[in-house]
Amino acid sequence: MSYSENIFNRFKNLYGISSFVQQLKKSEITDRNLFVTPLSGSAKSLLAFSLSGIDKNILLLYPTLQEAVEAVVELNILGLGSKIIDITEFKGESFQEKLTGITNQKNSIVISSYELLSCVLPSADKIKNRTT
Repeated sequence: MSYSENIFNRFKNLYGISSFVQQLKKSEITDRNLFVTPLSGSAKSLLAFSLSGIDKNILLLYPTLQEAVEAVVELNILGLGSKIIDITEFKGESFQEKLTGITNQKNSIVISSYELLSCVLPSADKIKNRTT
C-alpha cells in the first residue's frame, strides 16, 4: 500500500467521516444542502473524494481563488478530474459555460471561492436560451 493510500484509508476510516459517508450512501440525510465545518489542509479534498461515489453534487467553497485552484489540483491527482467544475472566472462566456456544466452534469464537484456567493447569477431560462 502506498503512502497516499495509507493516508486516505486512515482518513476515511475516522468514525465521523465513515459515519457521515455511510449515512449519505443510505440516503439517511435528506437535506438538499449539508454544511460541513471547515476542514484543515487537504481534508476537504479527501472528504470530497470519499463522497464522490454518491449520486449528489458537491460544492466546495474556499476563502481564496488560490485555495480553490489548489483543491482542483488535489482532486485531479486523486482521479476526479472528469467530475470537477471549477469556477474561477465570474464573468463572460466562461462563467456561462460553467453554469451550464453544473445543470447538465450529475454527480459533479463544483469548486470555487467565496466570491461565487456575491455573483449575480442569470436565471435558469437565460442559461437554457444561451446554450446549445
